[in-house]
Amino acid sequence: MGHETIVVLSFVPILAGHWLGEYPAFIITSILAAVFDMMFVIMQRYNRQRILKLIK
Repeated sequence: MGHETIVVLSFVPILAGHWLGEYPAFIITSILAAVFDMMFVIMQRYNRQRILKLIK
């Protein structure tokens, strides 16, 4: 749940492009941050069942 929230919040800095005028930079870094964090969401979801099996 935490990583999903972070993915959504990674797009908030795009609003700063209004004051700084660098929309492309904010959009690119926001997308890259969301993709980077989604990798952890995917890894966690994939490995969770395997880890729970190992614990039992």
